[in-house]
Amino acid sequence: MMIRILGGILICASCGLLGLYMGYRGVVRARHLAEFKQSLLLLKSEIEFAAYALPQAFANVSQRAGDSLADFYMSLSRRVEEKISLDDAWNVGLKELKNNHLAKEDLQVVCNLGKSLGSIDSEVQIKAIDMAIIAIDDILARVNDQNAKEGKMYRRLGILGGVLITVVLL
Repeated sequence: MMIRILGGILICASCGLLGLYMGYRGVVRARHLAEFKQSLLLLKSEIEFAAYALPQAFANVSQRAGDSLADFYMSLSRRVEEKISLDDAWNVGLKELKNNHLAKEDLQVVCNLGKSLGSIDSEVQIKAIDMAIIAIDDILARVNDQNAKEGKMYRRLGILGGVLITVVLL
């Protein structure tokens, strides 16, 4: 009897933790999008106001960006200095992002930005960054709405699913 009760508790706990994890994924995605947006704002200011060349701007952003993006911008700086095309360096850097919780839609917006950053004119680069920031804001609004709805649902379904499985097995 004790083993059944212990098994029921473990099932409820594991299903509850699975529900918490599923709800937490959206929160992490929103956090990563917000970090990327912040880093793009830093990059924009480095290009627009400080008038740095892209390798130096990437290096400066890497020092001020969050931990998850610092390596990304530092590797971009190194690759561009090695005369690798910015589009290629950007795509390779995106593939190397660690702890990447971004969806395909998010990566597509960021990937498109890499194609526009290699242009000669800084005004075009700034406009491309602005467009990417607007797109990220739109995605963030949708993700936050989705998190509000689905986060509660996943948590409740996890706990209730665990209770249901426990009741059926006992």
